[in-house]
Amino acid sequence: MDSKNHLQNQIDILLAELPWYVEEYYTSRMAAGYSKKTLHLYLFEFRRFFRWIIDSSVQEQLISENRLNNEEYSAITKDLNIKTLEFIKKTDFEAYITYLREEPLKAGKNKDESLRSQNHLLTIWSSISALFSYLTKETEDANGECYFYRNVTDKVIIRTQRETLARRAANIQPKLFIGEDMQGLLDYIENEYASTLSKNNRSATSFALNKERDLAIVALFLASGIRLNELVRLNLNDIHFTTNRIDVIRKGSIRDSVPVARFGMDYLKQYLEIRKEKYAPEKTQNAVFLAIRAGVNRVSERTVQTIVNKYTKAYKMRVSPHSLRHSHASNLYEKTKDLTRVSNQLGHSSTQISDLYVHINDAAGNGLDN
Repeated sequence: MDSKNHLQNQIDILLAELPWYVEEYYTSRMAAGYSKKTLHLYLFEFRRFFRWIIDSSVQEQLISENRLNNEEYSAITKDLNIKTLEFIKKTDFEAYITYLREEPLKAGKNKDESLRSQNHLLTIWSSISALFSYLTKETEDANGECYFYRNVTDKVIIRTQRETLARRAANIQPKLFIGEDMQGLLDYIENEYASTLSKNNRSATSFALNKERDLAIVALFLASGIRLNELVRLNLNDIHFTTNRIDVIRKGSIRDSVPVARFGMDYLKQYLEIRKEKYAPEKTQNAVFLAIRAGVNRVSERTVQTIVNKYTKAYKMRVSPHSLRHSHASNLYEKTKDLTRVSNQLGHSSTQISDLYVHINDAAGNGLDN
C-alpha cells in the first residue's frame, strides 16, 4: 500500500469511530482544500478528546444538571451526542489540558518518559478549537441555524511559549550545512558512505539501489529550500531543466515555481537518468521520487525523513529535512542579504517569517565580528 492510500486508510479508521458531525467537518474541510495529513492529525485529536470525555464524568455531570438525558449518554465515541459539546464546561476543558500536560510520553528504549511541550499542547488545542468554531459558526440545521452557538473554547487560555528569534537562531545554527559543509555532505554520501556499511548486507544493497535517488533528494532540499511534502509530491512534469525551476504546491494549495541551484538540478538529472532502469515504474507513474515496497510507489514522507536522518547523522549530526530547508535559506541570505528573495524562495507570506535568517547569520559570527 502506498503512502497516499495508507493515509486514507488511517482517516477511514478514525472516521469510523467518530460522530456524524465530525464526518461533516471532515467533508467541509476537504472541500476547502485542507490537506489530508492535517485532517488526519485533527481527527486523531478529536478521538483522543472524545475518549477522555467518555472516561471522565463529563456526561454524568451533564445528566445530573438535566443538560442531557439518560438516552443521550454514550459509552462509545461514535455516538457522542453533540449536546455534550454544547454544554461541556470550561473547567472540563481545563481538566483535559491538565491531563494532557501531565500524561507521560514514552520516549522509546533506554530513554526516560517525557511530558508534552507547551507548543505540543497548543497544537492539540488548536485542532479541538477548530471543531468547535466550525460547529458554532459554519453549520446549518433544517432551519438554517448553527447546531449550537456556545463555543466554550473561546474562554480557555493556553499560554504561547515564546522565544526570541536570536535564541531560536542560536539553537538552529549548529544543525545547518553552511558553505562548503553543504557540498561536503553530498560528497560524503557519494564517495564515503558506502565504506561504513558491511558488504553484502541489506543496507549495502539498499544503498546501491537508491544512491542516486537519495543524493537527488538531499541536494534538492539544499538547492531549493522546499518543504518535505513539496518534495514528496513532485511529479515529472513539475521539473523544468531549461529554466532550473520546479513547480510545487505550497501551503494553502498555492502553486509556485521555485528556482533551484544548478548543482541540485545536476543531481536530479543523474537520478532521472537511472530512474526507469532501477525502479521500472509503470508508464503512468508520474512521481519523481520512487520507492520499491509492495510495488513501485511514490516515496513517503517518512522514508524521506529516514534518508535525511541517516546520512546527516553519519556525516555530522542527525537533522531533519526542515534543517536542510533552513540551511538553504541561511546560505541564500548570507550570499544576497535580501530577505524578500529568501521569503519568496521559501514560499513565506511575509518577510517577517524570514527574519530568522538574519539572526542565524549573526549566530554564525557574521554580525558583530564584522
